[in-house]
Amino acid sequence: MWEFPFDDGLVLVRPRNPGFYILNPTAALIWRDRSQNQSAVELASAFTTRFHIDPETARRDIENTLADWNQGMLAPCPAPHSLRSPVPSSAELRPVDCQVNGVAMRVFLDSGAIWDEIAPRLDPLRIPGGQDAIQFTVAASSGKVLVFRESQCIAREDLVTGARAVLLQAMVSREEPLAILHAGGCGGVLLAGGSYSGKSTLCAALMAGGLPYHCDDSAVLSHDFRVHPMPFPLALRQGSWALIEARSQAFRMAPRQARQGPEVRFLEPSNVSGPAAVGALVFVQYQDGSNTALTKLDTFDALLALQKSGFWVEHSESGIRQFLAWLEKIPKFQLQYSKLPDAEAAVRDLAAESAESRSAPSVIA
Repeated sequence: MWEFPFDDGLVLVRPRNPGFYILNPTAALIWRDRSQNQSAVELASAFTTRFHIDPETARRDIENTLADWNQGMLAPCPAPHSLRSPVPSSAELRPVDCQVNGVAMRVFLDSGAIWDEIAPRLDPLRIPGGQDAIQFTVAASSGKVLVFRESQCIAREDLVTGARAVLLQAMVSREEPLAILHAGGCGGVLLAGGSYSGKSTLCAALMAGGLPYHCDDSAVLSHDFRVHPMPFPLALRQGSWALIEARSQAFRMAPRQARQGPEVRFLEPSNVSGPAAVGALVFVQYQDGSNTALTKLDTFDALLALQKSGFWVEHSESGIRQFLAWLEKIPKFQLQYSKLPDAEAAVRDLAAESAESRSAPSVIA
């Protein structure tokens, strides 16, 4: 195991198996004692003394923890899945020529659900074909959706939405990123959260209000923790249409788009900014009828929130250590809201604080 202490907790990572195992301070103590070859009986005895609990409760807690570890993070690693696959014939696919962040690209898309999910994201970026271009391919094969960069298969996804995310991430990052968060971003603030959390609606409102736009759905972070610009349209579900129409004249004319799942309308990004420094990380949760509340998070709670919303980090000791050091340092918050203007105001304040901190002169003691 690779071990990464933070605050009073511990992150464990298996060298051959991507994924974080996040231990709270109590679990971290058990792990450290176990690493000294203490038996379950010795661990329980130490727990009884340390936390003043009865021996039976300590024994049960220790045994349950060790059983969970043996079935999870200490279980044998599955064999790695090969991504080797031949690139489908381009004659069977439909090409889209586009330019992303100044780079010409040609994307070959399978028909049906793949085209419906991805093509609308590329429409505003189309250019005439015929020039040298980086080539991507997205096609279905044997029940999977494959994504290729040139001749290299970079992903085998179960869902077309997953393939779309991988494709767009690869299109904006010419070098391997350090981390990718399931997040949008405006004004130096990343808005993380799962589907239906309200992050895209909030991001669209902030962008329509003039805040510099970085990304929606995927925040691709470079090794110096700058977020790559993602100039693709934002997909907004029906529940947010009226809210964004009131803020964006362009969105009022946006047509409905058929796709797998609920219908969406796309908002073309404006004032795209990046690569941009990140000043704060906010985990967004829309909850009908709730008061707007912005709550500070420590590193442990932020890691749990990231695990819930979705994230990826370069699988190396140095990369993980660098990411955790950044996460410990950056301001982290939970934002719960039901009224969009209140949430906008909270994020704008964070964006202003971030801009002030970046422009403030260094003080040398």
